Amino acid sequence: MDDQTRLLPGLSMGPEAGISAYLHKKSAAAGIPLSGTFELTRRCNFNCRMCYIHSAQADKNDTELPAERWIDIASQARDAGMLFLLLTGGEPLLRADFEEIYEALCEMGLCISVNTNGSLLKGRIADLFEKKPPNRINISLYGVSGDTYRSLCGTDQFDAVKENIERMSAAGIDVRLNMSVTPENAQDLDAVFAFASARNLPIKATSYMFPPVRGTGTYGKNEMRLSAEDAGKCRAKIESLQFSEKELQNRLSLLEQGERLVPDEINVSQSLQGTVSRCRAGRAGFWVDWNGGVRMCGMTPVCAELSGVTFREAWKTVRIAASTIRLPAVCTACSLRQICPVCAAVCCTETGEYGKKPTYLCEMTKAYAKELLQMRDKTSC
Repeated sequence: MDDQTRLLPGLSMGPEAGISAYLHKKSAAAGIPLSGTFELTRRCNFNCRMCYIHSAQADKNDTELPAERWIDIASQARDAGMLFLLLTGGEPLLRADFEEIYEALCEMGLCISVNTNGSLLKGRIADLFEKKPPNRINISLYGVSGDTYRSLCGTDQFDAVKENIERMSAAGIDVRLNMSVTPENAQDLDAVFAFASARNLPIKATSYMFPPVRGTGTYGKNEMRLSAEDAGKCRAKIESLQFSEKELQNRLSLLEQGERLVPDEINVSQSLQGTVSRCRAGRAGFWVDWNGGVRMCGMTPVCAELSGVTFREAWKTVRIAASTIRLPAVCTACSLRQICPVCAAVCCTETGEYGKKPTYLCEMTKAYAKELLQMRDKTSC
């Protein structure tokens, strides 16, 4: 696998990615919860200003589910069909019982991935992952300097994160870098991609930031995100860093032929194409939050509480909720639908409703389309 291929987020990266996509589509059709996310905590040792879950009340007094409960839920979910499991937060490695939870999940034979800010990948945690490697560690890289980390995250942890990325990679653990682009770190975008390329690491960057509804209770606002126009331009810039000139030409050619550049994660009925959500959430995937609420994904409301029902019962409720969602009718006829990543979570957090047009994303996609046309003109010269 060459360096360029490793830098393509969200694209097929060999047989494993193809098998995963196949399994998720089959699971969605059969109603099997193939992929789960466990949000072990909302606590974090960073204070990222754009975080969707951040809350000043998130502290050690939160009624987080204990280790034995997480292990029990995992066992029930596995019996219902879960194979892939993502551990996230907050910062999941902050939990004193993380090792207990992780080792028990490994014993179940699950394919485990971990989201982390990378600052705690040392000592016992590093030893644990080297002994029992996760399927992948997704490390957020917010910039390439202490100044950027202080500005965006409230703490200068860049050197520690850099060291831990290199430690995990040297140990042979599959590491992917994630970057959330905001006004505070947009100037580091090129350097972050160069950092990944120099270490032969895949990277996924996004310029869209969800409104932090779960932290603020306010829909449609995120004070720490780019303007819609700048976010669209940044999306195009990210693709220019991901793809070679030839690959960009191929993508633009596909777009002109009417092909979607935002791939569907599941199969949906042709008669409903464009009105139901195409993602896995609530169809082949689910999310359990830090105190036992079961959601379609981390950005959608709680559908069921595990305090009084079995996992299978909660999953049935989630599936029913997902089946009733219809995206905005206007999106069906939109000329930009092939390049727009609209989904239930975006509509919900932007507008408070699943069926209402998310204006910010619309404006972002228009700006992205304009940049694509300029890229086409440049590559055709």
